[in-house]
Amino acid sequence: MKRYIVLIPFMFASALIFGSDDIRDNVVIVQTEYTEEATDTYSSIADWLISRGERNLAGKFSNTGGVRGSGFLLQLSNGTQVVVTNHHVVKWAERIDVEFQDRDGNSIVHNDCQLLVYDPDRDLAILSLSPMSEIPGNGLALETELVEDGRTVWSAGYPGLMSKPAWQLGQGIITNQQARIAEQFRSKNLDYLIQHSAIIDSGSSGGPLLVGDATGGYRVVGVNTWGVGSRDNTYFSVPSAELLSHLESIQEQKAPEVEDRIEEFLDTISSTDDYLDWRGFLSDDLGVRYGWTLYLKQRRDADEEWLDENDPYMFGAWTSDALKEAVFRGLLNSLTSSGEVTVEDDDIEVTVSIARVTFTIAGGTDEDDEEKQLRTTWQQEGAQWRLSNFSSDDLDDLVLDDSAETSALEEFDYDFALRMSLGMGVPMLSGAADGSSIKPQFGFVFESSVIFLPVRYAGVSIGTEFPVYLFKDEQKNKSLLVASFAIPLKAVLQWPILIREEKNLLTPFVTGGAGLEFAFNVDVFESSEDFGSSEDFGSSNEIISVKPYYMAGVGLEFASSPTDTRWGFEIIYRHHARKLAKLKGGRMSSIMVEGYARFY
Repeated sequence: MKRYIVLIPFMFASALIFGSDDIRDNVVIVQTEYTEEATDTYSSIADWLISRGERNLAGKFSNTGGVRGSGFLLQLSNGTQVVVTNHHVVKWAERIDVEFQDRDGNSIVHNDCQLLVYDPDRDLAILSLSPMSEIPGNGLALETELVEDGRTVWSAGYPGLMSKPAWQLGQGIITNQQARIAEQFRSKNLDYLIQHSAIIDSGSSGGPLLVGDATGGYRVVGVNTWGVGSRDNTYFSVPSAELLSHLESIQEQKAPEVEDRIEEFLDTISSTDDYLDWRGFLSDDLGVRYGWTLYLKQRRDADEEWLDENDPYMFGAWTSDALKEAVFRGLLNSLTSSGEVTVEDDDIEVTVSIARVTFTIAGGTDEDDEEKQLRTTWQQEGAQWRLSNFSSDDLDDLVLDDSAETSALEEFDYDFALRMSLGMGVPMLSGAADGSSIKPQFGFVFESSVIFLPVRYAGVSIGTEFPVYLFKDEQKNKSLLVASFAIPLKAVLQWPILIREEKNLLTPFVTGGAGLEFAFNVDVFESSEDFGSSEDFGSSNEIISVKPYYMAGVGLEFASSPTDTRWGFEIIYRHHARKLAKLKGGRMSSIMVEGYARFY
């Protein structure tokens, strides 16, 4: 997998948190605890990356507790005090705590804060505060006018220091008042970002970018969000003007009707296949629940261009978006490829903040010639309804009960491979017809074959083998070296076992087949009186036998990642259906132990 240069969200991975300047009274620590689904998904992504040798990249997904970021206090026009932070700080959160900390380390903690509304397109989120806890600040003011290049700005937040949140106020300048790289942020509605050089570190996501005002105080010009990992002192903030636009939705007391939301959803899927138009309809939980499994399924059938476009998003700074986008692609393919999607009013069941909606796929039928249906669950998140779950008995494109482990197993390709083997064993010659005592000493086989697996764990192997046997007549004290050329055809049946900790693959297997062997007398002892001449065995380099044979084998194969060469061994029993005529013996069998490497 290629290495990625990515934008860095400045949140701090952590499972623990410790619980004046007017600025400090209004800047907070935001601590989240992941849902179980998010923890499991991140762990699966980390395991998958480790299995492909990307241990450094896997480190980003190794956190299983939650993340810590920053935020700041804002007072709405109706007097309500809320906390502004980044969406990527609170995504997948089962629990959100907000902490005010003074210079002496004393804290006021608001537990279980509610996510009122979020905007993944602008990477913004608004949190409520507990009315039962003290709020030390009065809220910061917003500066919505463009700030000219070169003006001094300050970043404020609580990045991590020795694994604890630590207050930091950084000074810099505006380096680009309108950095128009919104397409790099997977955003359609965000026209520009503020680029600046005020230092922000991990844990600073969601903190304010400040400018001084005429009274000696500060105003918020942006929300600190990203940095460029490949450049020094290059950071980005979402402009306050975008924050004001986002705040308008929170002051609407009445949420949109779910029927209107469903109608908007159907209009969208029928008119566009652009994920950025869908993003607001899908909940974060939906992405984390199904996105990784669907992404792996889609990735297996993708070309290099698709991988170059999507892998950097999944394993870079946009994992949440990439997971939801994988769900979107699965839904879109299933819905739009089957026919027209419709929903009737009586198919909508609403109970408090949850709605269950059944979509009928016109023109698509199941095995019983009934119309296909997709059952969906919508949940009210803050001021909006979002799709939070779905299921179907009939849409084969969405197999959502596959585990991440099964999906990771499928990353080990089973198509065709070149197998190179080297083995040694003991040929077993039956009693000679005339009572002589010709007995085998040893033999070995070199094999080269191509294995093709038309079914996931079953296939065929065809190739060439070069067995060599050394026989000895103990009565005459003579030896004979026989070289062979064989063409085997084998069936292969495998039982792959994925070792979860490292995503190593152990594959027990059995083989069975038949072949044809051409044996040649190679007389290497002509000048040796002790061993005699070859006249008793036939002339040198003479074909002494053409023998059909059958075989059966068992073996074990190992791979440390999907892209690695696989190593294994096989124990094979061969039995020749015709006797070695020139050796005056009966049929010959052999047991070989072969070690091999399989190249994909």
